Amino acid sequence: MRGRGRRTVMSHVESISTESLPPQRRAAFWNEAVCETFTQLEAHPYDLPRFNASLQRVELGELTLARALSRASLVLHSQARARRTEEQVVLLHLQAGGDSINLQDGREAVLRTGDCTICDSARPYDVRFDALNDMLVLRIPAASLRMRLV
Repeated sequence: MRGRGRRTVMSHVESISTESLPPQRRAAFWNEAVCETFTQLEAHPYDLPRFNASLQRVELGELTLARALSRASLVLHSQARARRTEEQVVLLHLQAGGDSINLQDGREAVLRTGDCTICDSARPYDVRFDALNDMLVLRIPAASLRMRLV
């Protein structure tokens, strides 16, 4: 485009799914995908043989926006994983469907559709959902957020 026109770069939306995998490989594959997308996490599906999950993600500059759908699970960001986190990030969880229980620093946030909470990757946290979960997650580098808040 020449002249004073404006260019818009559309980011590519990447889709990841466990659906085509054998049941015994799904949890490991899902754990790799969520660690790569968010931070050091470990998902423990409640019903491993029936577990299924999908993720759509797009990078928007230094931010990552993702939609995670999965069956009932416990997702842990343990003390050990928090220590291994290479980049401190803030994760904004927006409950798009279903319910979740988010625990960090002794606080509990029960999210229903439309509710949101924030988790800090520098500290351990847990997210539990007992049924199908649909969550939008915005991953924000903590250093960038601090620069904008000061």
